[in-house]
Amino acid sequence: MIRFSFTPSTIRHSVNSLLRESNKAPKGKKRNDLLFIFNLPKIVFSVVSFPFILAFRLLKYVFLKLWTAFKFLLKVVFIIIKAALVIVVILAVLYVVFFLATHAWDWYKQRQASSVIDNSDPKPNERPAGERLTLTIGNAEYVFVWIPAGEFEMGSPTSEIGRDDDETLRRVKLTKGFWMLETETTQALYEEVMGENPSRFKGENLPVERVSWNDATKFCEKLSQRLLQEGLTASLPTEAQWERACRAGTTTPFSFGSALNGDEANCDGNDPYGTTTRGAYLEKTTPVKSYARNPWGLYDMHGNVWEWTSDYYAQDYQTETAINPKGSDGASPRAYRGGGWSGGAGRCRSANRDGLPADSSLSYLGFRFILCCDEPSEEQNGTSEACLWGGSSTRKAGTRQTLTIGDAEYGFVWIPAGEFDMGLYENGSREYFNTDELFHHVKLTKGFWMLETETPQALYQEVVGENPSSNKGDNFPVERVSWNDATKFCAELTKRLPKGVKATLPTEAQWEYACRAGTKTAFSFGDDTDFIRSEMNGAWEVLGKTKSVKSYAANPWGLYNMHGNVMEWCLDYYASYPWSSITWDKGTATDPKTLTEPKIATYGNERNGAPTRVIRGGSWFNADCRSGTRYKRDPDDRSADHGFRFILSCD
Repeated sequence: MIRFSFTPSTIRHSVNSLLRESNKAPKGKKRNDLLFIFNLPKIVFSVVSFPFILAFRLLKYVFLKLWTAFKFLLKVVFIIIKAALVIVVILAVLYVVFFLATHAWDWYKQRQASSVIDNSDPKPNERPAGERLTLTIGNAEYVFVWIPAGEFEMGSPTSEIGRDDDETLRRVKLTKGFWMLETETTQALYEEVMGENPSRFKGENLPVERVSWNDATKFCEKLSQRLLQEGLTASLPTEAQWERACRAGTTTPFSFGSALNGDEANCDGNDPYGTTTRGAYLEKTTPVKSYARNPWGLYDMHGNVWEWTSDYYAQDYQTETAINPKGSDGASPRAYRGGGWSGGAGRCRSANRDGLPADSSLSYLGFRFILCCDEPSEEQNGTSEACLWGGSSTRKAGTRQTLTIGDAEYGFVWIPAGEFDMGLYENGSREYFNTDELFHHVKLTKGFWMLETETPQALYQEVVGENPSSNKGDNFPVERVSWNDATKFCAELTKRLPKGVKATLPTEAQWEYACRAGTKTAFSFGDDTDFIRSEMNGAWEVLGKTKSVKSYAANPWGLYNMHGNVMEWCLDYYASYPWSSITWDKGTATDPKTLTEPKIATYGNERNGAPTRVIRGGSWFNADCRSGTRYKRDPDDRSADHGFRFILSCD
């Protein structure tokens, strides 16, 4: 109950009391009006303050009630939160228990497999999945993608929609990596090797079809004969190799997800999978690379044409863990994979498989092949780099292949063994003749791979971790590097290359042989100096700086900027021709190089009182950029026109 100090009754009581007091004055005396006047302010104050006091009391009452209700609500909220947390914890525990329970069998299988499969760490020189290799076959270049050794789940789980009984799920380990053609075998490549094109749908960039298993294996045999000197063998992939490459680390029905309706692969879109939306049905093959590639860089592993594998077809797999599995022996049908343009989307799943007699040739049947090296060593994960980067007596000059370093691809050009005349030719321009360019015959007994451009800044930064160049740009040649810097780069890069492959600076003889590319003129593009401005970045250009690599046309063997742009360090000490350390045979120097420090007084190569190194090719700062021009510099000299390119060879 609320009690108020001032109420209407109390006010009336006060007023009446005052009036009574004033009326109690003795008779005959004058009424005491002063007392009334003195108490009048109290009366007025009580009357005026009453509403405010009443409002304050009411507000206080309301506030207390609201605060009591708020505290009650807080208690309710805290109780709800606590209950929710308890429920979340209980659900999490139940989920973990459920997860462990549902995966107990797989866990047990993996534990069992661990006693069979070596799970050691990847070797340091093992290349990453998806690395690309470019090989020239005929007059065209073809790209191959690296599929590394590893383990994966082959087949499909029982929960996969549309699975067949022949897709038993099992654990598979492949102990050797391999190179796989990034597309189906094209009609152009098939005709180059086989001399015929049996396809129904004609087009050089369309996949070859109407080829039987026998035709595909014969193609691989003929191609292997061409690659014999490379140490490479072409073959059809096994089913396990094909599915590992197709999945590319994924576990979904397709490498791109769980649905297909003809929009992401060439199939019958009227029969979609994982969706009710119908897609395109083209009723023919499409050019290779028409659809997006899978995570490892392979095109058309789903749809377009079915692809033969090397295995016999068996109705089911072994359920236990398999190492490098192959199909059953003795059965007639051969397995093929991937789906085609004429079938439904479900037939294009990664795990889907089928078989036909080896002589079957249909318009939806094609193939792609893989490359492996002869007698691969285990240390090199199934690929001997000697067969890719080593010498070959039949490899053509200018053959190009790529190597992935970091996140970028770099092209290398094959420079074959051979003989040439080194120095100034009799018919060459003598405008800038130097006495150290004595004409002599040279024989190189080993070929090598040379970087097709000067070393770009992006590559130098990737390997060394710094960029000393003045004119910055990823695609500009690195400069302000000394001979010591360039050799350190080669040593660091060699650590990152596959085993057996070594990066070095070229010798003088190797450099000039590559620069001339079979020519005998002052420049690889001729003797006419009227065209110098359009052919190279020399002092004639008056640019005062470097230009990006490939700014000018390549020489006859496919090398860019061998003249001008930046000078290029060579491995040799500088000395006059011929060197006393060289064994001459009828005036021919065999594999000449000056790696032993020459005597300054004898060879006249002093510069700042120390032996110097050779640098070649001229630069944006030099007027003389001829093939035979030689310069000498201190090995620690760093100038804005000093760069390099390197070569690759096998130990």
